[in-house]
Amino acid sequence: MSQAIKLGDVSDIPIVNFAPFLDGSNKQAVADAMIQSFKNTGFVYLVNHSLPKDKVNEMFAWSKKFFALPIQTKMLAPHPSSGMYPRGYSPPGKEKASQHVYDENELEKLRVQAPDVKESFEVGREDDPMANIWLPDGVLPGFKEASLDFFWVCCLT
Repeated sequence: MSQAIKLGDVSDIPIVNFAPFLDGSNKQAVADAMIQSFKNTGFVYLVNHSLPKDKVNEMFAWSKKFFALPIQTKMLAPHPSSGMYPRGYSPPGKEKASQHVYDENELEKLRVQAPDVKESFEVGREDDPMANIWLPDGVLPGFKEASLDFFWVCCLT
């Protein structure tokens, strides 16, 4: 059985080995490692995930195009103000990861104390009751199709 998590030699980025999850040998250890990494660092470097490298590279290229757009353009696909509906674009400062804090006033205090510096774009199933929020047609041709394609690659791989 392989290790689920280790720290890289070059940095403190947590490296999570997804193989034990995929082969079923230790799903819980991988899940625990990912949760620990998200709590402590906010992200992970996932290895042995089985996603095709060309698809990952293609989505990185689309992400680069999207995030290079002016904020006013990205805000044409805004993440709803309620955090319970994760779709569309979230600008820096919009989201604040917290441990089970749902009160809007408490969340606002947390956002002021330690503002969120990331931006994101979230996509889900097209048939989900929480509809995806896209840029208007013609703003970034091909982005919607590439995002949905990558979503399904991730779901089915």
